[in-house]
Amino acid sequence: VEALAEQNVMRGLASTIQTGSGERLIPIVVDRGEAQWIGESDNYPESDAEFGRTTLGAHKLARITRVTEELLNDSMFDIQAFLTDTFRRTFGDAEERAFVNGSGTGQPRGFLLDAEVGVTSAAGDAITTDELMDLFHALRVPYRARATWMLHDSTILAIRKLKDANDQYIWQPGLQAGQPDRILGRPVAVSRFMPELAAGNKAVAFGDFSYYWIADRQSIGIQRLV
Repeated sequence: VEALAEQNVMRGLASTIQTGSGERLIPIVVDRGEAQWIGESDNYPESDAEFGRTTLGAHKLARITRVTEELLNDSMFDIQAFLTDTFRRTFGDAEERAFVNGSGTGQPRGFLLDAEVGVTSAAGDAITTDELMDLFHALRVPYRARATWMLHDSTILAIRKLKDANDQYIWQPGLQAGQPDRILGRPVAVSRFMPELAAGNKAVAFGDFSYYWIADRQSIGIQRLV
């Protein structure tokens, strides 16, 4: 699981929990209620928070690979380390593809399915600085402080060339070690499973991805069958 976190960008942004059951109910705040100004002896207005629930189902991710007896007996080659790294890469790719674009049927539900359209670009295969600013402000203020941009690498290339009204690039490279690149002051995450710039695609995602939940039912197991 630690190796998956290195391979899968969504695991570094989402909320991850460990669960022992097949399904997990997650409470969702539908309405927080409201407070009102009242006079000194007025009755307190009643306002309740309203909650909904969504279910996280269990989905199984698996693969099998064949290894020759000669390779198993080769003491100069660490087959266990090799397979662990191979599984990490393929499992990480499969997970991230599902967390971004998953249909929810037999696999996790990708966040793009429920992502609201904040801005539609005038050109289907291009994006402007103003449209990125419009998207930034389309997200409600409480979520912006922890929000992250997520894009395909080809979309990032197009955005790196954009300039503001002062002819300054809006792209802010992370110059310190461990610091991400930024757009309009917020960090950028790259996923090759994000759609590319094209008409009808949700090519740029901006939001607080900690509200996306990943429930690990159990640790990954590897069995050797002879």
